[in-house]
Amino acid sequence: MLVSRVRELAGLRLLQRDEAGLSAVAQLQTDEYLHGWECGYDATGLWDDELAARAIRGLRSARDRAKKVAAEAKKAAAEAARAQRTAQAAGRRAQAAAKRKRPAQQCVPLAPAAANGAKRRRCCTACGAEGHTAAARRCPKHPRYEGNRS
Repeated sequence: MLVSRVRELAGLRLLQRDEAGLSAVAQLQTDEYLHGWECGYDATGLWDDELAARAIRGLRSARDRAKKVAAEAKKAAAEAARAQRTAQAAGRRAQAAAKRKRPAQQCVPLAPAAANGAKRRRCCTACGAEGHTAAARRCPKHPRYEGNRS
């Protein structure tokens, strides 16, 4: 009885573990017609065409339902991944926009005489004060501000 030994795994040994082979074997399916053949006999051992046809239809419908459920799950996972990527991209865009924003300029506009060729005074981009730049140590927002020394 080789069939019963295979079904019960009696006497079978795994000589080498092959992940690709195991996944391929796991995806194998029973032949529809073999299933119909096995289910086509009634309780008395006589062949019944209707039993075999019903078994094949049942197997096909079960496989179709499983394929449909798997396709819906795959579609839902793809939509969730797409939504997550969209949310992450929106977050990155918002962070980039926040970094680009500069504080409002508090500089006094140039006098009309200065617009005619007089030298323009510098305006700090960090604090908005006139007379220095953001890189100067005179700026209160500079990391090494002179006023913090004691």
